[in-house]
Amino acid sequence: MASPSVASRSKQISRVAETDDVVMARALEFAAWAKRHARIIMIVAGLTAAVVGGLVWYYWVYKPQQAARAGVEFMRLESRVDPANPALAERDLNDFARRFDGTAEADQARLLLARIHLQANAPKKAVPVLQQVEADYERPLGAQAGLLLGAAQAESGDREAGVRTFLAVADKSESSFYREEALTRAAIIRQQAGNYAGAAELWRRLLQDAKEGTLQRSVYEMRVAEAEGMALGKK
Repeated sequence: MASPSVASRSKQISRVAETDDVVMARALEFAAWAKRHARIIMIVAGLTAAVVGGLVWYYWVYKPQQAARAGVEFMRLESRVDPANPALAERDLNDFARRFDGTAEADQARLLLARIHLQANAPKKAVPVLQQVEADYERPLGAQAGLLLGAAQAESGDREAGVRTFLAVADKSESSFYREEALTRAAIIRQQAGNYAGAAELWRRLLQDAKEGTLQRSVYEMRVAEAEGMALGKK
């Protein structure tokens, strides 16, 4: 009679053999399937290689070339754009932004078009143009777009949207200049709308960042006192 350990080893060997048989059977099945579908496999492999090659070409060749062309053409376009002719400027700048979409120059073209609309007292036309610019307020270009967007929204009659945009710029921008500009504009809008407590809150934020003994700090202290006094008088 075989000992329990010998019987156990025999079962283990049997299971390993069965596993090897299953793996071998599956390998043979796959080989047979691959042989039957060799043409499809070659087509898929070719398409995959084409896609990968296309991506490599796009990111390493086409995009740098496109960015270089965009920089040169935008300089030419900027020199001939006439703000006194908004219709022609809009056509040329929109065409440029479409052709070079995804480049920094395309966003610069949209910013220029938005400024032209604002100068022409057409803020509602500036809003959708600026909304096409990537809202990355950490970048200078994104912060500039945010400041213009907030102004266009407020001038279009949507003051709350303008304040939200300004506060987003102030919260996300790494530039003290853009933060200060955004908070100042938001505070002024709130004060003009009669939201004196909300305005005081923003003036206090600006006061906290102002250096001691500077004229700027004195101005913010005055602004805080003025807004707080108006808030008390409104109650």
